[in-house]
Formats: sequence, C-alpha cells, structure tokens
Amino acid sequence: MKCVYGLSVPVRNFIAEHIAHVGPGGLPEGSYSIGVADDANQIVGGFCYHDWRKENGVCEISGASTDRHWLTRQVLFELFAFPFNKLGCQMVVMRHKPEDKALARMLGAYGFKTVRLPRMFGRDADGLISTLTVEDWRANGFHRNYEGGSDGRQGSRTH
Repeated sequence: MKCVYGLSVPVRNFIAEHIAHVGPGGLPEGSYSIGVADDANQIVGGFCYHDWRKENGVCEISGASTDRHWLTRQVLFELFAFPFNKLGCQMVVMRHKPEDKALARMLGAYGFKTVRLPRMFGRDADGLISTLTVEDWRANGFHRNYEGGSDGRQGSRTH
C-alpha cells in the first residue's frame, strides 16, 4: 500500500461513496485528500481533511477503504503527518458510528479519545466523536520504526 497525491477530487468522491452518513452532497470542495493505492495502483482507500479551522488548529478527517489491509504503519504515518506537520493542526476530529467496532478499536489503539453523542446521526442513531491531538500522535508507538521516529517531524511526503 502507498499514498497517492494529486487526486483530491476522485479520492474525495471515493470516500463519500463509502461513508453512508456523508450523503449526496459529498465532502466539501476545497478540502485536501490523500488516496491509498494497492500494488496494482488501484485506489482502495483515502483520507479527506475538511472543515479546517486554522484559528483553532482543528480539522475534521474522513476516511474509507475497500481493503481492510490499507492502513499500514507507513500509510498511517503519512495520512496523519499531513494534518499535523503540513497544516499545523493541534487536533484532528473524526465522526463515526458506534456500530463500526473495528474502527473504534483501531482509533483507540492509535491514541484517539472518543465521546458518544446521542442522536448525532438522527433521532435513533447515536454517533461517536473521536479526537487525536498532535502530542498523542507524536507519542504513539506506531511510528518508532518509520523514518523520522515517533515524533513524526521527518520522513513524510506531503500533499
């Protein structure tokens, strides 16, 4: 798996197609996107960085994939190096459904903190907000063997 740059619109559309709660309007234009391609150079996933609030240092992230092996350590590093190192985010936020137990486990292992919000996705549909600060990202152990070490300051290709 490898990160693919320069395909913001197709990657944004791919993500919107695979996240039911995004809806027909899709993800915001002007957002940044990074795709993830398999060995055959087919897009199998991606992240969209949207609703960037520079004054607060916060952006929302949305991601999706059709391949459950898409988040290698190197891909994780690059996907999070972009908001933290390039945009200067101090925190990223992700909205997701509680039914996605695998995503919740992965986010927790990666250092995200999660809060449940009643009715976030409708009258009978609670939601989860998961947040990751730059300090928690730099402190996690996922990047120790990746170029640049665990602080995430070097070794990334950015958009």
